[in-house]
Amino acid sequence: MTLSTQQIPQFRIKTHTAGFQLSDPLLDILETEINKDTTTVRLMAESISDDTSTGGNKPEPEPELLTRTTEDKHAGGLVHESSISMITLNFRDPNYGPESGGFHPVEIAIARKGELIYVTDFAYVGSGYFAELDRELDFDFAGQQFVHGSRAYKLQTGRAMFDLWQANFCSYYRMGVYTVEVTVL
Repeated sequence: MTLSTQQIPQFRIKTHTAGFQLSDPLLDILETEINKDTTTVRLMAESISDDTSTGGNKPEPEPELLTRTTEDKHAGGLVHESSISMITLNFRDPNYGPESGGFHPVEIAIARKGELIYVTDFAYVGSGYFAELDRELDFDFAGQQFVHGSRAYKLQTGRAMFDLWQANFCSYYRMGVYTVEVTVL
């Protein structure tokens, strides 16, 4: 799987989503990661093989990374705004593990018009061989739901937790613990 260097058009994130206020530090982090002059992004597309070795039946489309060679849709390395349906940012601590601990992975999805779709904070549950990464906090703005552990609540119930999460996440980001991957869908 190869990554391509593409430039995303200037992208602004709305300061309010579903009645939640995004902090200035969080907005700065998200916009900085998305709007870097050139950023390594994963561009997802469906690819259908022309392989006729399957008896004339084409296999199911598979996600594939687009590269700069797809000039018609991504001319000159610039991702056209019209081709973006959402952007996902993945923040990972490369040292995080079930035994060693570390900083939880975070995934943030943003819609084309700049609204947050969801913010999910993952954590390992279980121990040893049976440990698995699962969502610990999930602020689903599109679905109007807040999930903590395995319990779901109305989104507004998680407002104070979201404020606390934002402050902690921004502190961890400033500490430089995360590697960031931006995916354009």
